[in-house]
Parts: sequence; structure tokens; C-alpha cells
Amino acid sequence: MFIIGFEGKTVTPQLEEFFRKYKPGGILLLSKNIESAEQLKKLTKDLQNLSLRETGLPLFITVDQEGGIISRVDFLQEKTLQSEIEDPNEAYQIGLTRGQELKELGINLNLAPLLDITEETDFLFNRSFQKNVAETGNLAKSLIEGQKTANILTAVKHFPGYGGISFNPEKTLARTERLPEIFQFKKAIEANPEFIMTANVVYKNLDPNLLFTFSPTAIQFLKNNLGSEIIIISDDLAQKYLLANFSLKDIMTKPVQAGVNLLIFSGWEISVSEGLDVFFDTFKKGEV
Repeated sequence: MFIIGFEGKTVTPQLEEFFRKYKPGGILLLSKNIESAEQLKKLTKDLQNLSLRETGLPLFITVDQEGGIISRVDFLQEKTLQSEIEDPNEAYQIGLTRGQELKELGINLNLAPLLDITEETDFLFNRSFQKNVAETGNLAKSLIEGQKTANILTAVKHFPGYGGISFNPEKTLARTERLPEIFQFKKAIEANPEFIMTANVVYKNLDPNLLFTFSPTAIQFLKNNLGSEIIIISDDLAQKYLLANFSLKDIMTKPVQAGVNLLIFSGWEISVSEGLDVFFDTFKKGEV
């Protein structure tokens, strides 16, 4: 259920012990874990072997490879900005090439493309397609199809969107009256991406108290619009701005209770062990 982050660029005895204790379902690779193609191939192979040994199951090995400024694997050739993609044919080829490069390194899930509809004043503007909803949906659909041809799993993000938010939503909890346009997600879903990532925003007209990822009402809204088959994945929950508004127990359990299937906990600002210990304690008490 958990996609976790870790320190270092190799499988260490400490990481092996972590796997024995917590048995994560996936790994989130960040720039701190990546040095070279040779190093990364060895790391992903060693991680898969470790998971198979400890759980009998393979891992989701995930990365944010959007192109442009968010390209965790910086040495790859295909790093086209989403805003530079002009037509569906180009989008398909970018998805295919990017997918093939990731697959070669042992990565099997890309947390991209990003479908948020944004304005120039929005924090995520530079990462978005910067097109209207119809064009965004069509380009995303083709990019997903390219990744699928390369046998790369896709998580589209961030439903329903960080549009209209001018500040960094990973530093301050965003609350908005406005529910973003979602037609582009409906179009992209035609390509059957395996996952959809939720936005950590309080949309007051859906649920005035809980961020989307924590809200049963919001998750049901997602399923009503995009279907119940797609796997729902959270954005990173290891964030101090969340802890400033919710207890760690709520952060670790409310998404599960709401209907989110996979939780990303990178260890960015809250340690992975601390978060998972709280989750397992709650689970053992039968509260989740």
C-alpha cells in the first residue's frame, strides 16, 4: 500500500532491514537516489531482488519524469517540457521514447503527465501543458499511449487540479472555492492509465474540512467521473504543511478510509518509519 522514499544510491543493510519490517509496495526515486545509468540499473535490480526475497512480490519503482524542470533522471535524452509538445503524434513519440529510456533503467511507473489546467500566475504553470482542456486531454492521452507501448505504467496527476493556486501547495495547505475543470482527465482516461494521483487541496464545495486525498466525498467524486477501476494514488504525504493541519495518524489513515489505494510517503519532511509505525499501530488496533 505504500510507495516510500529512502536515502542513498545503493541497497544498504539498513534498507534491507526496513524491507523486512515494513514490506513496502513501491519505491519513489528522487534525485538524491540517482547518479548514473549504471548505478541506477544496479539499484533497481537490487531493489526488485530484495522485494522478491522479502515479500515474493515485485515493486512499483516510480519516478517523476515530466520533462523540463521535473526530470528526476537528469541524464536521459528525452526531457521535453510538456508546454513544448505541439500535437498528439509528437506526444506519443515523447511518451514512447521516455518510456523506453525509463524501462531500460528498471523504472516501471512514471508519475506523469501532469494535467492541471493552469494560468501564468499559478505555481504549476511551468510544468503544465499550458493548453486548453481539449488539447491537454488529447496530448496527455497520446503521451500515455506512448508510455504504454514502452510497457511503462502511468499515473496522471493531480486530480482535480492545482489550477488557480499561485503559491507552492507543498509548503502551505491550499483551500479553494473553485473546483477545477476535469474534462481533460476524462479524455486522458481513454488511454487507460493505470493510476491517478490526487491533489492535496481542500476544495470547499466538495468537502469544506478535508483535503481531497482525505475525503470520502471527494474520492467518490473522482470515481463517479473517471470510473472505479483506476488505482488511486496519493501525492506525497510526508509534508510538514499537512502535519500543521492534521495529526500524523490522520495523514496515514484518512486516505485509506476515503478510498485511496496507494500512499506515497517519501520521507521528505517526516521520516518514513515514523509515518508507517503510526499506520501499523492504528491497523493493529482495528481502526483502519
